[in-house]
Amino acid sequence: MNADRRHRENRRGVAKLAAMALLSAAYLGLAAFRRTFTGRSALDGILGVVIGLYVCSLPARNFLSLLIYWRTEGIRFRTRRQLFWWLALNAVILISGWLVIVVGMTRFTAGHP
Repeated sequence: MNADRRHRENRRGVAKLAAMALLSAAYLGLAAFRRTFTGRSALDGILGVVIGLYVCSLPARNFLSLLIYWRTEGIRFRTRRQLFWWLALNAVILISGWLVIVVGMTRFTAGHP
């Protein structure tokens, strides 16, 4: 795998993770500033859990891919520092997705607004 292809693949991965971060930030922002955005707290909660699971799916896939195919995936990163930042970014997105799930479950189990 040549360096240019690795660079494009890494940039595409970061762009996907940034999109997941925006999606989770949008839900958390709506949840923080609006009492309900669909009219029903149960529906808000279901939507939050689904969005949270979707956000968590990409970093989980990246972690599993790195764990299973560590030789081929590890080649994508020239230095350990790049690998560290890639793992840190995935961890942050995974935590933000988990936070969306928690907020969604809280809304789902809350009483009527």
